[in-house]
Amino acid sequence: MERGDVVWLEAVDKKKIAAYFWDNIQSPVGIVQISHGMMEHAHRYNRFARFLNEHGFIVAADDHRGHGVTAATDDSLGYAGKDGFNRTVKDMRMLTVYLKNKYPGLPVILMGHSYGSFLCQAYAELYGEDLSGLILSGSAKNSNPAMAAVAVLAKAEMIVKGDRYISKRLGKIVFGGNNKKVKNPENGSSWLNRDDEEVRRYINDPWCGNPFSCSFYYDFLRGLLDLSKKENRGEVPSDLPIYIFSGEMDPVGGYGKFVKKLYRQYVDHEVEDVTIKLYPHGRHEMIHEINYEKVYGDILTWMRRVLWNKRGSA
Repeated sequence: MERGDVVWLEAVDKKKIAAYFWDNIQSPVGIVQISHGMMEHAHRYNRFARFLNEHGFIVAADDHRGHGVTAATDDSLGYAGKDGFNRTVKDMRMLTVYLKNKYPGLPVILMGHSYGSFLCQAYAELYGEDLSGLILSGSAKNSNPAMAAVAVLAKAEMIVKGDRYISKRLGKIVFGGNNKKVKNPENGSSWLNRDDEEVRRYINDPWCGNPFSCSFYYDFLRGLLDLSKKENRGEVPSDLPIYIFSGEMDPVGGYGKFVKKLYRQYVDHEVEDVTIKLYPHGRHEMIHEINYEKVYGDILTWMRRVLWNKRGSA
């Protein structure tokens, strides 16, 4: 299979999910499964996937419900369907099972960015035993009361205007303040990263930055609130290595504050190997930042250590 080829997987509710594979490599040492962020798609990780290929890792990623090619097939861009957050987690599990069957014996490391990282947090609570490592990019522990209030607003819009109603108002509430600490922003998406050309590519991508439905926001916010429940935190396997990285100027991570809280959450619940990395001046998308080569190298170093430790303890 050529790098980036699409395979259609059928979810439990018969939804067709587009999955991509970068696997044209010799003697693979492991698999990295990527969960992309909100308002983007899997192929934005092509450069990173090719880097991982060069170092012996097969890479796979799906376009989540409401995103990319998965949404383009049934005109559902911005709409993930009923219980979209939890069903997307199950889609990710489906892809993991597919990978383990296709490449038996290879360890799987799950990596998620932003919205995808919150999906990964939920995944680790349910299926963490399937993984050899978990990487969280642009993530946070975020359970403030305002989140519950926005969820109520999203629910009200669903009742009045329907599940598929595209809510620009909710988008402004959730993302509207993200540029406030960016000096002289070039555009409304400058908070993503410091590479202006990369941000322009995002803006010009027809599958990026689209407004999303009120039901998507509702399910997403409910998912975040579920992650904050104490009874769920202890479900993450204590022997699952976790790597958390973010930019210090990432508004999603509360400019480092909520990222540190996420790290502390796992440590407090006795996860044995948790690493945190905050990049000075970095924004939300460290994978696309001006110092992305350093970021790639740090991820690779961590993965190699984790897999070496796994082999040593086997």
